[in-house]
Amino acid sequence: MSKSKKDLFNKLLKELYKVRNPHLDFKQDIFQNLKNQVSSQVKKETILKGRKDTFLPKKAFLDLTTSRNKNLIFPDEQDVLRKTVVAFFGLSVGSHAAITWAMQARPDAIKIADYDRIDATNLNRIQALWNDLGVRKVDYVEDRIIGMNPYTKIYKHMERDASKIEPFIRDNTGADLIVDEVDNLHAKIILRRIARDRKIPIITVADVGDNVIMNIERYDLDVNTVPFLGRLSQEDIYTILQTNDEVILRKMIIKLVGLKGNSERMSKSLFAINGSISTWPQLGATATIAGGLITTTIKKIILGEKVISGRYYLSLDDLLVSDYKLEKNIKKRNTLIKQLELVLQKNDEEK
Repeated sequence: MSKSKKDLFNKLLKELYKVRNPHLDFKQDIFQNLKNQVSSQVKKETILKGRKDTFLPKKAFLDLTTSRNKNLIFPDEQDVLRKTVVAFFGLSVGSHAAITWAMQARPDAIKIADYDRIDATNLNRIQALWNDLGVRKVDYVEDRIIGMNPYTKIYKHMERDASKIEPFIRDNTGADLIVDEVDNLHAKIILRRIARDRKIPIITVADVGDNVIMNIERYDLDVNTVPFLGRLSQEDIYTILQTNDEVILRKMIIKLVGLKGNSERMSKSLFAINGSISTWPQLGATATIAGGLITTTIKKIILGEKVISGRYYLSLDDLLVSDYKLEKNIKKRNTLIKQLELVLQKNDEEK
């Protein structure tokens, strides 16, 4: 071991000593016993697993990297979270959720799915580098998670074939919860059928301007939970499964996300799609907030807090902008919503 690694190892051991003995001042004999114990475990794990990069044994690693969770997350709860397997589908906004979950929960296993590669237009909301362009999103997220926790087992799904989704969820540890951040409506429908059959809760968020809309579907509590919380009818779902028409599918996405909760700029942007902009805009700050919101919601569901199915709004406009709820501004937003609804209705009639 090089001098720099030895210095780092000793620094980590001193941190570990303090984490495990917060009530004690530094005592050389106790520290030396800890050092001998950890060194022995490192050698044992290196031999057993054939790994040359094991720097700390798993227990010591987890004690250090979860130490600042203590009292906010109790040790038995941390163990529950560590053993929880979450399947993340869609790794744009979903990348923030997967990475934040891995950072906080330090899971033994995680599942990530996306068939896309990182392109330049992703860089305003994915914390990737220019050098990451062309890299598969699953590989980018895998590298970030492994960099934080080499003990996490990562299962990746990169196929477009919808028939492969169910075995990916079912096999290799199963899944305790699904995060749906895919754009593809066919895949969203399939995820809900699987969730209902396997009694798995689903979380999905939409980042709209500076605000976040979250839908929670607790199929684990009630298999009769209405898919998409009823925002799409059975007729809508049938239509989606029968068509690849982008105009129809875009309309269904707008119907699913809804118009409530949009800022004035976001509402106006919906008019500009395929005009001055190619698709709906998104912001990196909101995507990051969405990742934290998803992680906190997973924690609360898994630890048994009373989180029920429903639609939830986190509006930073409402929280931070003092005139957001002035009657004139509410009327202006409602007028925009009605105008957009009329445009959508007119498009339906023309079709």
